[in-house]
Amino acid sequence: MRGNPLFEMPRVLPEYKTIARTRILETARSMFREKGFRQTTMDEIAKNLGISKAALYTYFKDKEELFKAAYESTPREIERMIEWVISQGDTRKAFTGFFDQMTPSLEKITGLDFEVASEATRNPELRSTLKTEYDQYIEAVQRCIEATSKLKRSGQKNLASAITALWHGIEMMVILGYPIREVRDVWNGAMDRLLGT
Repeated sequence: MRGNPLFEMPRVLPEYKTIARTRILETARSMFREKGFRQTTMDEIAKNLGISKAALYTYFKDKEELFKAAYESTPREIERMIEWVISQGDTRKAFTGFFDQMTPSLEKITGLDFEVASEATRNPELRSTLKTEYDQYIEAVQRCIEATSKLKRSGQKNLASAITALWHGIEMMVILGYPIREVRDVWNGAMDRLLGT
């Protein structure tokens, strides 16, 4: 489309597709978070990018494939989270801090999480994407526990699964309108019991 130099680059450049794909994924991820999965259309994503819908479809066959690709960046985000948690040096302190790190984006992201989870009950491809992401979070939480715990803990995978499940419950409390201070108290109290004071 005219006016968008990225998409006017000669297609013979090997970097073209990688650069264009990255830009599409960043834009789509932002729009999914802002508007939700159902409300975001391929038309709107293309318009936001300044390209034709046909050009967008040369990269992704449909919205589900684009959504999956946009959220397959989760491992990189998880790695950044792991580095931050481990830098805290103490498991309890790290997971208390995790809540405060996540709070600014919590209200915007949680709506999308639950919308997509609902959609996944009817869409096996989305369900597979979410399950893979969930498993990656459990593994990340387990690595955080292993790296920061001064105690030798048994059942670390179960503990990591419990913390991950608790986080999804925390997201539900935010969606239902509980005050952040109250939600933080629930999280911190649970961390005291699960990880020790």
